[in-house]
Amino acid sequence: KPLELCRLCEILDRYGLRTAAAPEANTDAGASMQPVEATLERKPVDLDQLRTIVGYDRDFMNELCETFVASSTRIVEELTRALSAGDRAVISAMAHKLKGGSASVCAHELAALAAALEKDAKEKPFPELERAVQSLRRAFDDAAGYVTSQMAA
Repeated sequence: KPLELCRLCEILDRYGLRTAAAPEANTDAGASMQPVEATLERKPVDLDQLRTIVGYDRDFMNELCETFVASSTRIVEELTRALSAGDRAVISAMAHKLKGGSASVCAHELAALAAALEKDAKEKPFPELERAVQSLRRAFDDAAGYVTSQMAA
């Protein structure tokens, strides 16, 4: 599940568990808790927020992003197969997985599309679900391409 740095630091402080190496819950971290629309510059992944969440650990961030791209690629493929098979339960389950993974790397738009698909999978007509999966696939391609290019830089 996605972490909120300032909330994590608050809990660690409460129980005396935060070390000197742990990031501070400063105004920059607090800014990451503002509404998504206020903090994003329409990038497919908010890497600044992700850096804050992972404590500026570049290796961990790279590993997290690589895992996101690999696992989400499989999930999007499974979504496409489930749509072709008319399997609403699998569509909903895969959308739920994608929602969590996307939120974990701060791919907010993709997470929102996955959340909507998860909900809609239960009763929306299949042509609408097909359009939703196509939008989701485009958003995933954008997020994966962006993350891959940024990690290579």
